[in-house]
Amino acid sequence: MNASGLMTSSGAVKPAVYLHYLVMVMMCAYLLADMMSGFTQIYMGLDLKISLIYKTPLFALLLLLIARYHLGWAVGLLVTLMLLLIGPTAAFYRHVNIGLFFADFGYVVKLLMPITVVLYFGQLYRFAPDFAFRWGKRILWSAFAILCFNFVLASIGIGKGTYQLEDDETAGSTGLIYAGNELGAAFLVVFGYALHQIWNSGRFYVYLLASAITLGCGLLVATKTTMLAAVLLVTFIPIVNERQHLFRLTWLKIKILSPFVLAVVALVILIADLLEAIGLYDRIVWFYEQRGLIGILWSGRDQFLSQMIHIYLAQSSLFEQIFGQGIFVGELHPFGKASAEVDTVDALMWFGFLGLTVCLAFYSWSFVKSLSRLTVSGSSFGPYLALSNGLLILLSQLSGHIWFSGTLGIVFGVMNSLIWFEFSRNVEKSK
Repeated sequence: MNASGLMTSSGAVKPAVYLHYLVMVMMCAYLLADMMSGFTQIYMGLDLKISLIYKTPLFALLLLLIARYHLGWAVGLLVTLMLLLIGPTAAFYRHVNIGLFFADFGYVVKLLMPITVVLYFGQLYRFAPDFAFRWGKRILWSAFAILCFNFVLASIGIGKGTYQLEDDETAGSTGLIYAGNELGAAFLVVFGYALHQIWNSGRFYVYLLASAITLGCGLLVATKTTMLAAVLLVTFIPIVNERQHLFRLTWLKIKILSPFVLAVVALVILIADLLEAIGLYDRIVWFYEQRGLIGILWSGRDQFLSQMIHIYLAQSSLFEQIFGQGIFVGELHPFGKASAEVDTVDALMWFGFLGLTVCLAFYSWSFVKSLSRLTVSGSSFGPYLALSNGLLILLSQLSGHIWFSGTLGIVFGVMNSLIWFEFSRNVEKSK
């Protein structure tokens, strides 16, 4: 593999290469923009949209570079963007609320960002695979370093508390990244990558240290998503890396799953004490008595979901069912809530059947492609990709904030760009 695609026939660097470097550096640093955005919200009370202002030009640059090498893909993305905005635009003309329309535009960019990143890397792997692979790894390691820095800030009391208690006390912390559930999803992708790389390097004691840090960060944030992600990652990264022996009982599984069961029991006890200390235990008991296990897993989202489905089926026109109506749908909700916090339903309500189809197609493609590499002995990233994609699909339906996450979108796209690396190596081996 070489980077000759970035050079002219005389060996000089092509002018477009500087744009490639720019978007790569921007993707390396985008979590800092999220932290800056969180800082202004937490300490200044102002939502300056720093993250959106940062990512929208990045999105445009990615489209421009895709168009340079594959005009059809770029046109397809632009057409998809315009189709997704049809429903919110129609709703804007009815309600004339520019703030909600810009929010819908932001959600469209968030929805398309991981798709755009994957398609960009898909073209890059065609003519400069070394460059694409090297920078893909740099982006993921940069995100890991930035998240670690954010967690250090959280541990010393800087940032936003996850739960608000009485007397201005808080429990847990998301640091300077404001969206806790979105942070959990990005945490899963980035820390999963680090754990996968460390495990495959054969440094067992380094993996134990990294696992302890991962579990500590999960407990620090204290959201359901991060705690679950931390436990599942440190446990199943070694197991899925058994690859062709994945579905056989091995000593590794016995060694890991035995303490895993004990750890889960201990964690349940710790979480029960934590929930009782922060005043959420009684609320969960009430949820269980009133709504059962589904009520606990969805934290009451089952009610929002049924109300949203009723709005979709009984209170929406055929046009709205196909194209959606953006977050203006909150005006039809009995409590003014625009989101069910279940990504399938949110995609359906905001961008209609069309938007849901786009999401299902992309996330199904990512999962199926990564699953096909899970048990391949020569696969570098198949186990990590399959585990991460599977967990994110699960979380998208349990806690939401996955398909429309600005914090997750870029690293999710970069993670799945490794699919191109996996299959480009297959092509090389077949030559």
